[in-house]
Amino acid sequence: MEKTALTRAAAGRRLWLMTPALLTTLCLTTAHPQCVDSTPPGPSTSPLTLCSHYRSSSCCSPHQERDILDVFLSLQHRLSSVDWDRCERYIQELLCARCSPFSAHMFDGQSRRPLPGLCPDYCREFYSRCGDVTWFLDPALAASLRLHTHAEFCHNSTVSDMNYCFSGERQAAEKEEKEEGQAAASVSSEEGCVCLEPLVVSGLANPILARHAGDGSGRLFVGEQRGVVWAVDPVSRQRSDTPFLNVSSRLLLTSRYDERGLGGLAFHPRFSSNGRVFVYYNAPLTAGDLTEEERKVRRRWDHVSRLSELRVQEGAVVDPAWEKVLLEVHQPFANHNGGEVFFLGDGYLYLFLGDGGYAGDPYNLAQNKSWLLGKVLRLDVDTPSDHPDRPYSIPADNPFMEHPDPSARPEIFAYGLRNTWRCGVDMGDPYTGRGRDRVLCGDVGQAKYEEVDFLKKGANYGWSAREGFHCYKDNLCNHIGKEEMPVFAYNHTVGQSVTGGQFYRGPCSPALNGKYIFGDYQSGRLFSLQESDDGSWQSSDVKLCSSDLCSDGLTNDLQKYILSFGLDQRGEVYILTSNSSLPMTADGAVYRIVDPRSAVRSDGCTSDG
Repeated sequence: MEKTALTRAAAGRRLWLMTPALLTTLCLTTAHPQCVDSTPPGPSTSPLTLCSHYRSSSCCSPHQERDILDVFLSLQHRLSSVDWDRCERYIQELLCARCSPFSAHMFDGQSRRPLPGLCPDYCREFYSRCGDVTWFLDPALAASLRLHTHAEFCHNSTVSDMNYCFSGERQAAEKEEKEEGQAAASVSSEEGCVCLEPLVVSGLANPILARHAGDGSGRLFVGEQRGVVWAVDPVSRQRSDTPFLNVSSRLLLTSRYDERGLGGLAFHPRFSSNGRVFVYYNAPLTAGDLTEEERKVRRRWDHVSRLSELRVQEGAVVDPAWEKVLLEVHQPFANHNGGEVFFLGDGYLYLFLGDGGYAGDPYNLAQNKSWLLGKVLRLDVDTPSDHPDRPYSIPADNPFMEHPDPSARPEIFAYGLRNTWRCGVDMGDPYTGRGRDRVLCGDVGQAKYEEVDFLKKGANYGWSAREGFHCYKDNLCNHIGKEEMPVFAYNHTVGQSVTGGQFYRGPCSPALNGKYIFGDYQSGRLFSLQESDDGSWQSSDVKLCSSDLCSDGLTNDLQKYILSFGLDQRGEVYILTSNSSLPMTADGAVYRIVDPRSAVRSDGCTSDG
């Protein structure tokens, strides 16, 4: 035992020193952090030795790093001193990649893959210097390729999304420089560019929703991922002194890059008279609550997603002591929780659930209609239920009420979704009403494509048979019946995580009327979609205007991460952003989107109105 400790200490003194900057070399700086097991990365609970460059944001516990160190030391003993000196650096890099906060992407979400996907230049360099040690790092890969050529090796050593490939320090610097150039080029003076008017620019930690109550008050309710919702006056920009709603004590959420927490908020259509509020959030799971079917699918589940009704008390804030739980859905993994919730003109509540998480929908839950994961639910929360286990009723015209398969859940309105993140409900043209209750949603992709879907009754959106317009699982693609294709999709050279948007119907920027404005969480790009007379959707980039146009209280300074979009009762669209995307770090902001060329400068449309 003493010998092992001494050997480790000696090895620690010989480690190739990696700078903290290497953290950004392992993938694009805008990548979404996530561990191989789908959990969020975070600071190490105790110092790491071999992989110390990941101590501030890591996917490895000290125990996991010890396992990596054991492999490292084993290889040191098996290789000759010449080979070890030649390849120590690469071995350490590749073994420690599993501790990277982006390991889920670099390993394609597959925990059994020994090596991360390699970027082309790094792969050629590794192959030319240390390709022979692949026999020790990944015997199956080495045996299948026989290491004939670097082209063959590198072709089979890639990751499905090359935006997340494992790189080297030099290449990362080039990527970062390229990204900064792209960000600067996104500012434009062209027709159609927009500016941002600050609404709340301090004190918000990951603002993920902005909704109005439909009560004529003009208030915008801004919700933070940590479970706190504030009432904001868009004209005076004043935020309430106390939260309108606070469910933070009920949440399951870490200070890391976590997808759990508060997910959705909806006000009842008659909120002004009944004070009913509906909230969706993620809470701790009691193991005893699992069903036998759930235990067969996965032995250890992660948490529960909860839809609850709350009530406003005297003082116009939500009563902290009153909660009626309407629905709880157990989640097998920490990611892909969905959470969008809203009412449409039919008076029913719509709830969007993710596929359960991990990568690639491993249990095919999105296509299985006996499960609620990967679905859109449509619930009647006004009619008393005659079902003992349901505190809501099922609309009589839900598509699976009379389904031939008795296991199909009647709550389901549509299915085949991966992880819907934000939908926009069209208020309709203010004069003609055209477009009212159209719904477009952003569905986050897996490895190559992001998509925007049009909500239709009974639709199957194709996941996990298809991603965007393309096949994802060959054994399912074209074998699951009629699929509803996206109205728009883009690949990961454009962005890596779609953030669904809102339809603009406000009075302040009439040139934006009818446009669905959305963005990409990671690349920071903005887009718009507009429906043509023939029913097709036309897309365009939305650029930020130059500083000469973004003046008089407007700005073109967009924070790094696009978290969400919001809508006030007038139809004005807001963009919610953060510089860190950390749920407990108060560096988020809310801006109103303004077209400076058509902007109305009165009636509360600007701060000096």
